[in-house]
Amino acid sequence: MRSLSRATQIYLIALWCCGLVALATSFLNTRFSLELLALLLVCVPIFVFADYHDISFEVAPGNNASMTVSEAPLFFLVAVTGPAGMWTAVIGSVIADASHRRPWYKVLFNAASRAVTYYVLVLIYNAFIPPGSTPFDGLVGLLAFAVMALSYHTVNSLLVVTVLGLATNRPFVSVLHDTYRRFHWVHFATMPFGALAAVVWYVSPWLVILCVLPLLLLRRWFHTLAELQLESRRNESLARESRQLADRLERMQSAATAMIATTDPDVLLATVSGHLAAVLEADAHWVVLRDGGPRLVGGASLPAGWAWEPRAYAEELAQPGVRVLDAAASRRLHRMDQVPWQSLLMIPLTLEARTLGAIFLAVPRAVVLAGDDQRVLLAFAAQAALAAERARLFAELRTKQDELIRSSKLAALGTFAAGIGHEFNNLLAGLLGFAQLALASDDVHEKNEALEVAVRLCLRGRRITGGLLTFAPRPQPQRAPTRIGRCCGETLA
Repeated sequence: MRSLSRATQIYLIALWCCGLVALATSFLNTRFSLELLALLLVCVPIFVFADYHDISFEVAPGNNASMTVSEAPLFFLVAVTGPAGMWTAVIGSVIADASHRRPWYKVLFNAASRAVTYYVLVLIYNAFIPPGSTPFDGLVGLLAFAVMALSYHTVNSLLVVTVLGLATNRPFVSVLHDTYRRFHWVHFATMPFGALAAVVWYVSPWLVILCVLPLLLLRRWFHTLAELQLESRRNESLARESRQLADRLERMQSAATAMIATTDPDVLLATVSGHLAAVLEADAHWVVLRDGGPRLVGGASLPAGWAWEPRAYAEELAQPGVRVLDAAASRRLHRMDQVPWQSLLMIPLTLEARTLGAIFLAVPRAVVLAGDDQRVLLAFAAQAALAAERARLFAELRTKQDELIRSSKLAALGTFAAGIGHEFNNLLAGLLGFAQLALASDDVHEKNEALEVAVRLCLRGRRITGGLLTFAPRPQPQRAPTRIGRCCGETLA
């Protein structure tokens, strides 16, 4: 009560006073008899039961209705007991609210609202239907019922709207608009049962028991509808979570495919971090490896002015497990006064108890990871580390293979060159010997024989060089304009 504004407190006190006046008026205008007192006492537990069990269900998208069946006994009391039934309605309302352990001022507010509303209904009923006549008989009775139903909802709404407007400092028109926007025909569903019970009462009081059964069935229908809607919302929530999990699984599979298809370790880690960022809805992502010293790999969507402290990152990489760093820790890792994210998720890349580095995801919201989520991320990061290490080893193996092939080619070329050199050395030795013999001899016949041998050796060398040219690619002929006279002159010169 003290937490309410002064205007709200004054309004509640005024409403309580109005309720007391209505109760006093009903007491003074009623001639109590034993039959009436017995009926009022019997109706108290019925009203408590009707007002205690409220049911909330959705009557339209975004429009929930909170229903009780207390309107039925209320209309019955107005038609059968007149002003005296106000005491039953007020006492039943107090007992029901007290059973719900509501605050005392709310209990008194509901009781006063019941008294005022009941008093208005009695005035309308007496204005349309003469005393002693059958309740709600003929067109006048139907008109009286319609006016009572509309007045009941209007008075209740005005009383509630006023206290809400004063308590929340919202404009009265805005609160009234929201109240009537949530209005639905089901709010009138139980009122006809009260009018019907009043009509049956004048025929035979014992037949009223038969009117209780459809009222209970209606309440059961409301309860079943609420359970079905709750189950439907639960199924929708599960379906939404299932779609989210399927989407995450698809992204994880894409990341796994990327780990298999990529052979460059840096590109692989950058791709994996990008997929994890999409799964966890991170704004930015990057990878830091511990290759001798911290090394940045594959940063994406980094904010302007982003910088990092390698020494601080080295300290963080020494910590085991998945970690969620707050804004203060993020500022320590970066040369920034303010970071544009709320949480920095660090997923270590661990291979055989050795931390290769970590994937960092900048998430714009507070992240709380359950144990299962951490285990999944660690397992996925371990697979990524294994794939990166495998890609690194494959790249190293490919480099070694290239070096081995190059060395083999050089060795083969050396062997080939040695054989050719040996062959030409033999030719040159023979050619030199016969040339010296021809120079030293004065016999023409002997000179000619020596020169013939030298010619044969030269022809043999030409065949060898011709055979070597078959290993070389043939040059492509090139056509270009030239002067034929100059070519002939160079040839004849």
